[in-house]
Amino acid sequence: MLKPSLTIRLHGHRLCDPTLKFPHFSPFLLTIDQIPFRRQKILFLRLVHYISPTRRCERKNVNGIFVQGFRLSSNASQRETKLQAVMQELEHDRKLLLSQQTLPSNNNLENFFEKCIDQSRILALDLSRPVQSKAGATSALLALDNSTLKLSDRNATQNLQLMINSLSELAYSVIKNPKVFISPVLLDMYVSTQANLGSPETLPEVFKLYAQKPIPRVEKSIVQYSQQNAKSLKNAIPSEIAQKALETAIKAGMLVVALDIIEISFTTRAFKASKVMRKAMLPASGLALSPLVSYSLALQLANWQTTMDTAFATRVAFLGITGYIGLTSIIGLLTISTANDQMDRVTWAPGMPLWHRWIREEERAAIDRVAGAWGFRESWRRGEEEGEDWELIKEWVNRRDMILDKVELMEGMD
Repeated sequence: MLKPSLTIRLHGHRLCDPTLKFPHFSPFLLTIDQIPFRRQKILFLRLVHYISPTRRCERKNVNGIFVQGFRLSSNASQRETKLQAVMQELEHDRKLLLSQQTLPSNNNLENFFEKCIDQSRILALDLSRPVQSKAGATSALLALDNSTLKLSDRNATQNLQLMINSLSELAYSVIKNPKVFISPVLLDMYVSTQANLGSPETLPEVFKLYAQKPIPRVEKSIVQYSQQNAKSLKNAIPSEIAQKALETAIKAGMLVVALDIIEISFTTRAFKASKVMRKAMLPASGLALSPLVSYSLALQLANWQTTMDTAFATRVAFLGITGYIGLTSIIGLLTISTANDQMDRVTWAPGMPLWHRWIREEERAAIDRVAGAWGFRESWRRGEEEGEDWELIKEWVNRRDMILDKVELMEGMD
């Protein structure tokens, strides 16, 4: 009945994971295979009796395995009751936010989503605990005859999954409401909530709402809406939020959702314009001002020498300075746009302009992560992938002027 490899210590009157305490015995160690088979059933019943939920353990496992695996039933019920109470409170807050005649304030919305984030963390942690508790020695012993415990764990897991789905729908119903303006802060909090819950299904739609949803405003106590320009810089999905959403879709194994997130966030005109503004505007401004700075510096250098005419010396110094700046700028641009050390499985097709390589690098890196997640981990097996998902990735990559697993870059094809 019991596993021969399980070691049990007998000492005293109570069980403390995985220590058994029996009277009339001095401390000693034994294994199940040393106990007669007829006595194993009696020993097992004694174990179940001592692990009864009505008794407490004198000693706790430091890692919490015993507490997770054999928590008192009353404590588990109380915890589930608290979670249900928080869900009811969130539902009440949602009704208050959306039932107002005016626009809900940003502070109230942020407080609501902060509660959603906290609740999502607790639910995700509780959902992973039954798997972690299987590592305990005592749980392995009780697994021999624990049909009741398995049924209870299954019901608890189903209840947790129902609460996870309810919380996901609750957050989605608030973020999509016409009266709610989706700010970058709210978008980040919503993505964090769905990431904790492992529910990325609604993220592509919410990204579209972030760029296209009409902006609500109050005029003369009446809520009115104005259209947004989806191509505006302010409507670009922040790169950090898009990366978090993509990671959530990859962990959930939802390929279509991951591709939609890439297309809605990294391929839009607003994102490309935002990248130019953030990363190229300052160097371009410095390059545009370089002739003026070069001429001023050349004029000062010409006044310090006496070997040639001042005007001629100014022209020579100006040409030298501008030539140096121009040459180093071109070399730097070529280095940045042609770098491929960061590429793993997805590379650019031949003939792709350098400007497009730089402006679309986030798009290529994102699909590269997707290909790495769905493909084989071993580099020597690359190119052997099959299936509908892999064909979808290949088709998506080819339509974007990219190459998946370029032959000359694969291992052993130098």
